[in-house]
Amino acid sequence: MASRRKAPGPTSGMDIVLAMDVSGSMGETFRGKRKIDAAIQAGSDFVRLMGPYDQIALVNFSSQANIVSDLTVDKQRVINALSKLTPGGYTALGDGLWLALDILEKRGEIKP
Repeated sequence: MASRRKAPGPTSGMDIVLAMDVSGSMGETFRGKRKIDAAIQAGSDFVRLMGPYDQIALVNFSSQANIVSDLTVDKQRVINALSKLTPGGYTALGDGLWLALDILEKRGEIKP
């Protein structure tokens, strides 16, 4: 989920919430690699592509949803948090999406 900040300069950019599935099924292997490891790699690659004024938050969900990192421009902090994700539990996808939306709503306007 993402929302663009309108002001020009250092206050412009995107606010993005990365919602990561860490349910038990993410521990399964697909094409020789655990699903969670592939998701962590993809998430880390995405964060590295973000602009300097973009902010990112990290939410994980399994049996419940949690904020792992609130909105920040510190990309390395989010990459470090991603590397610590471990699978377990069920899949509360809806809870994860609602929590991601709540983070964006708390910071202001929402744009699809």
